[in-house]
Amino acid sequence: MSTWETIADEASASDLGTNGVSPAPRTSPRWRTVAAAVATVGVLILVVGRLSASRFTPSVSFTTDSSVDLFAATCVPGDDCNECATEAACVECQKTKDCADCDKGGNCDECYAAALLTCCEKGSGAGARSRQQCCDRADLKGKTSLCEKACSADYNDCGAWQCCQTEGYKCYTKHDWYAQCRPGCAPTKVEEGAEWECKVLTGDGQAVAEPLQCAADGENCRESRCCQNQDMSCYEKNQWWSSCRPTGTCVPGPWEAEAGQPWADDWSCTLDEDPKAGCQVEKVKTFTRRRAYYKPVEGCAKLGDGWTTVESKEKCRDLSSAADDTSEDMVEVMDKRYKVPGCSYDYGTKQYTWNSEPASYKKCSDSQPCVCQKCEVLAPN
Repeated sequence: MSTWETIADEASASDLGTNGVSPAPRTSPRWRTVAAAVATVGVLILVVGRLSASRFTPSVSFTTDSSVDLFAATCVPGDDCNECATEAACVECQKTKDCADCDKGGNCDECYAAALLTCCEKGSGAGARSRQQCCDRADLKGKTSLCEKACSADYNDCGAWQCCQTEGYKCYTKHDWYAQCRPGCAPTKVEEGAEWECKVLTGDGQAVAEPLQCAADGENCRESRCCQNQDMSCYEKNQWWSSCRPTGTCVPGPWEAEAGQPWADDWSCTLDEDPKAGCQVEKVKTFTRRRAYYKPVEGCAKLGDGWTTVESKEKCRDLSSAADDTSEDMVEVMDKRYKVPGCSYDYGTKQYTWNSEPASYKKCSDSQPCVCQKCEVLAPN
């Protein structure tokens, strides 16, 4: 019996009549024609859909795994595909996120190549890589304009190519997701309220710590926070400028050396230095089994070439502020008998002391060691 017809036999008709229910009407042959037409249209739609998919399949072959379970790996477009366990999963995720409508513009090849480049740089499952390393891959060479090398302008994001247009500028990291072309970088001085890593990206995907570069006379020391000339200290003028001036000579207000200049303005004269910048610091107690005691100058010299006493009260105070082994602020005294001249440390009180009496008899000892420093003269940026 056809599904498109309902013909009751005599027994059925008798039962239906007995129950007082009218028999179901016959289905018109005209409906057979309509059903056939609908089926034909459905088949045509499927064929056209397959042809369209084939037409817009990119000619470039990318190594991906269509069976990747994106959600199981928390690898989803809504999270910028940052948690993908493998590069293949990341590419599928990026394609879903960025290339859904690429067929409308006919740029699927470019979009898929950009997805592969993004995942290569993220280093999903393999560690971060530089753009140069990724663009050297056979499956990316010549596939996207993003692989045309372009170094960054001053103070612009340089995370991609990790190079700068201006000579002397380097690509410094703020964190894993941002780097900037700058002339120098001091972690706490680049951005108010934020600390930078200040590692240098070298173009090969590696970030390396850079030796501190101290400022020369007349240069802005706001970022380096140290001076090449050891007779000078880095003093703040305002939030944009600090400069190396002779230690102990900066007085808040106008500086006579700037008189008549367009940039003449008041100085705050806040000591703007990293007390450990470019310097090693040691505490000198006694020497050898004979417990030989030395005056500060002699004791520091015993450490080797370049070791000297701390040259100023300001520097001693800064060392005290930066120290991990002190519980109190530095104390200032003038004592000829019981305190080491200059900068010293008291293990009993856990305090740094500045004794302004140069003729003190006291020598470096185990309980009150002298504080010595060795500051390297570093080249400017």
